[in-house]
Amino acid sequence: MATTTAPAAKQLTLLGFFAITASMVMAVYEYPTFATSGFSLVFFLLLGGLLWFIPVALCAAEMATVEGWEEGGVFAWVSNTLGERWGFAAISFGYLQIAIGFIPMLYFVLGHCLIF
Repeated sequence: MATTTAPAAKQLTLLGFFAITASMVMAVYEYPTFATSGFSLVFFLLLGGLLWFIPVALCAAEMATVEGWEEGGVFAWVSNTLGERWGFAAISFGYLQIAIGFIPMLYFVLGHCLIF
C-alpha cells in the first residue's frame, strides 16, 4: 500500500521578503536618485518597508482567512467591503499599474542592457 504525503508548505524567506519589499519601493527609474542620496537612504527604505508592507501583508493575511473571502483576491476583498463598483475600480487600477508602469520599465531595463 503506497502512502502519499502532502507537499510541504512553501515559506517566504527573509531574502524573498526583502526582494518583494525592494521591488515595491524601488523601481529602475529611481536608481539615479538613490545613488545620489547616499547610504542613509537604506535606513529610510527599510523603515518604509517595515512601516508599510508588514501591516499591508498582515491585513491581506487577515482578509484571506475570513470565512467566504478565501477566494477572489483583491476584487473579493474590496467588493465585500466597499461594493462591486469599487472592487472593479481596484482591479482596474491594478491593471493600469501593470500595463502603464511595468512594461515601459521593462523596455527601460532592456534598453540599458543592450547599451552595455
